[in-house]
Order: sequence, then structure tokens, then C-alpha cells
Amino acid sequence: MAPITGVVEKKIVDSIFDVIRNRFRPNTRIVNERDDALRELQKCRDKMLSLQAQLDAKAIVERRLAEYECHPEDDSIYWKKDGSGHGLCPYCVNAPEPRFTPLVHGNGEGAYECGLHNRTFSTRERRNRLAQMRHNSNGVFGGRRGGPWS
Repeated sequence: MAPITGVVEKKIVDSIFDVIRNRFRPNTRIVNERDDALRELQKCRDKMLSLQAQLDAKAIVERRLAEYECHPEDDSIYWKKDGSGHGLCPYCVNAPEPRFTPLVHGNGEGAYECGLHNRTFSTRERRNRLAQMRHNSNGVFGGRRGGPWS
């Protein structure tokens, strides 16, 4: 057998090292695909958490709104079903992002105001009382507004 020259030995050793190196080095295409899939998975998780938070917020609003009922005769003020607490502004409740803004007492009994919308709401009793007062005042003074100098 003829002796193997140094050049041939070097080529054999290099080819063996290339085979070993390629065998244990990860395939870059597969690694890139895996990284892309992981990024996509993270985006889906983030979107799922965002949607879950929206659903939770919506469920909280619906649960809280179930405690109230709308009274169309009272300018659609939302009152608690058990009769406690303040009324809620219908504009705030029916907004795209509902708010539970309590109405404050306005000018007189049965009058309520929403500070956010600068709106005044009246109950049916207040409107009836005002109508009765107008009716009574017309009958007393003969249809004209009277006073001590008229």
C-alpha cells in the first residue's frame, strides 16, 4: 500500500469535520421558521388577552347595568331596581363606552342634572306638579299673570 500524502489526509479530515459540523449545527431555515412561528404565537396570545379583557369589562358593565332599569316616564333616567341610590344619566349609560354617572339634584324636587352632558332631567311627578301649578295659577288670576300693581 502506498503511503497517503498529507494533502489527502487533510482533505479527508476536513470532509469528516464538515459532515460532523453540519450534522450538529442547526438548520437555519428551520430555526427561522420556528422563530417566526413563536412570534406569531405571541401575537395571538396578546390579541387573545386583549379580547379577554374587553369581554371581562363588558361583562362587568352588563352585570352592573342589570341592577338598574330605565324609566321612560322620568326622561329615561336609570333607577336602581331596589329603589336605593341615585339615578343614572341615560346619555352616559347608552354611550359606546358606558359610564355610571350618578345624577345630582337639580333645581327643585324631582329635577336632576348630569354634570358631563349639562342636561337636566325631570321625573313625571315633577312635570305633573309643574303643570298643576301652571293650571292653578291661570285659574286664580283669570289667565293673566297678576301682581300687586297689575
